[in-house]
Amino acid sequence: RQLRQEVRTPPLWTFSYDASDPIAGLLAERIALNARDAGLQLQPTKSASADLRLARITLPSDPVVALSVVAAMAGLPTPQIDHDSAEGLYSAERELLAKQKLIPLFHLPVVYATTPAVNGALPRQDATWDWSNIWLSRSQAGSDQR
Repeated sequence: RQLRQEVRTPPLWTFSYDASDPIAGLLAERIALNARDAGLQLQPTKSASADLRLARITLPSDPVVALSVVAAMAGLPTPQIDHDSAEGLYSAERELLAKQKLIPLFHLPVVYATTPAVNGALPRQDATWDWSNIWLSRSQAGSDQR
């Protein structure tokens, strides 16, 4: 807000979102509302040509791979990562954010739950599922119904 007061008339920025994603539309409207409260003018648009872009990025569970995916999605060079320490990973993340081309809004973890009747339901390292190995146990499924 302090920086905003230094500008007489704030510029109108447009930001795009994926029109096929209904949650992205709701988030875009909420972001515009919060920006207005801070004195900024953001206009959500479905057009590909915009000043800013709202993107949903599914992160792999491996933090090193996740940083590389985020950098690629944002069109930024992959940061150099020291794999041996948490400090190295933190430094790489700070380096990526210091370019000021990426603003993480939130991280929503994906959680799955199954019943004892489901067998072979283990996610891969990249958090995707191998559906060919999942099967239902008839004895477990029948014992749950009383």
